[in-house]
This record gives sequence, structure tokens and C-alpha cells, in this order.
Amino acid sequence: CCSIFTEDNNRFIFLAVFMLCYLSMGALIFSALEESNEIKMRDAYIEAKSDFLVSNNISEAVLDAFLTEFKQADDLGLIDRSSRWDFSGAFYFAGTVVATIGFGMTTPTTIVAKMFLILYGLFGCAGGFLFFNMFLER
Repeated sequence: CCSIFTEDNNRFIFLAVFMLCYLSMGALIFSALEESNEIKMRDAYIEAKSDFLVSNNISEAVLDAFLTEFKQADDLGLIDRSSRWDFSGAFYFAGTVVATIGFGMTTPTTIVAKMFLILYGLFGCAGGFLFFNMFLER
């Protein structure tokens, strides 16, 4: 009579599972490409902060240099925040790419990750459009 496993439902379920796997794969790759660079950048910030705190007699140039480092670290979300490139952060980023939202709060900084982003976005956006189209047709 009325089976829930119709051709349309099967196609939708397959695409939903595929998109989940695609997002997970993208998150793993972005995390692998970006997380170590983020850690290096955070370590550089911590060292600059430590140097500032240890200094007893600083010049305005030293303070300006510290504040510049602080601003860059804050813009990258490195101050008192969790990693943006752990799996959950990378999954969120991959989702914003595929959904074409692209909030811009997190962006790849390495050349390899930027090149991967272009290819990932091309195929992911197409899959995302297909998925949402099938979802809305239901």
C-alpha cells in the first residue's frame, strides 16, 4: 500500500547521508589543514603577551607592537576561545560553505586550505542546492 521507502524518499535519504559524509570529510580536511597553523599562531600570541607582562619598563613602541599582536589574535578568535579548527568548528565552517552562507568569522589561512576551499565549495554548493531543492519538493 503506502511504503515510506519510495524512490523519492530513498533518493532524499541517500543525498542526506551523502551530504553528512561530505560535510564530515570537509571538516576533517579543513581541521587537518588549519588547526596546526592556528596553534602556532596562538603560541606566538601567548609568547608576545608573556613578554609584555614580564617587561617592567616598556616603551610606547613595545606597547604598540603588543597591541597590534593582540588585535590580530582577537580578530582570529585566539583569545580565551576554543579552537576554530577542531572538528566541530571545521564542521560548522564546512556547513556555512556548502549552504553558501559564509559568515566570514572563520577563514582558512594556509594556501593549501584556500585551494581546497575552492574545490570543496564548488562541489558542496551544488550538492547543497540539490539537497535543499529535494527537501523543499517533499
